Amino acid sequence: MMYFSHLQSAALTDIGQRRAANEDAVLVLPEEGVFVVADGIGGSAGGGGSSSAVVDAVGKLFEDLPEPGLIRTAAGKSRLIRHNVNLVSQYIRAKSDELGFRHSGTTAIVLMFDAENPEYAITLHAGDSPAYRYRDQVIQQVTRDHTYAAEMPREDLEKLPARMRGIITRAVGVKGVVDLEETQVDVCPGDLFLLFSDGVTNMISDGAIIDLIEEHRATGMDVLAEAIVAAANAAGGLDNISVVLIDVGVPVPPPEGVACDPEGPTLLEDPGEETQQID
Repeated sequence: MMYFSHLQSAALTDIGQRRAANEDAVLVLPEEGVFVVADGIGGSAGGGGSSSAVVDAVGKLFEDLPEPGLIRTAAGKSRLIRHNVNLVSQYIRAKSDELGFRHSGTTAIVLMFDAENPEYAITLHAGDSPAYRYRDQVIQQVTRDHTYAAEMPREDLEKLPARMRGIITRAVGVKGVVDLEETQVDVCPGDLFLLFSDGVTNMISDGAIIDLIEEHRATGMDVLAEAIVAAANAAGGLDNISVVLIDVGVPVPPPEGVACDPEGPTLLEDPGEETQQID
């Protein structure tokens, strides 16, 4: 049975205008309801290999299952992916030490949908590759960045040099064990989820992304992904650019009583817990 036939997805990664190599990697497993963006850090040798190692490990995890869709719940996928990403983190750390690469690793954002409860999804992430949800003409980041700027109190942030504010505080491979943050997200028909590397978010504003969604969404996810990458390149393309898009239709059979907020999503007041609920 195809549990996620109501999800239409697209993925695109681009070197950008300034980088010598593409250190990003993307993965879409629509039959499993699993989607990944990884953004390598530490130079092309360490960063590119690290991001590829993450998406390869997640892909192989599901490839080795006896049949597609065997792991139906988002929570079950989260447990397995967390375990495998930590194995990858150990491998990257050991390989980096062996080859003399310092600070090699990768960000990772994974979005997992639930076959038993289509109104529910989970993200796992480390770093500053974000997940967004677009609903009712409102775009909301449903993950929090793991950077000094995002995690420091406002009064301390003002004392921090600007060049340090974007430094990542968590990444796969920097340590043997990575603290992946889990966020629970509600899902409604009509939602659009967007996973980015920071080559998108550092180049174009939320407002510009909304304009692109409203202009190109009806044409299809592939066209919208191309438009977002083109906009990031037109703005300077200072980094690698990666986009994964998931357009949520009505599940078959449809769930009983989908509870959607007609006024759009609301962020939690306190993002301090490692497991968050985004309504």
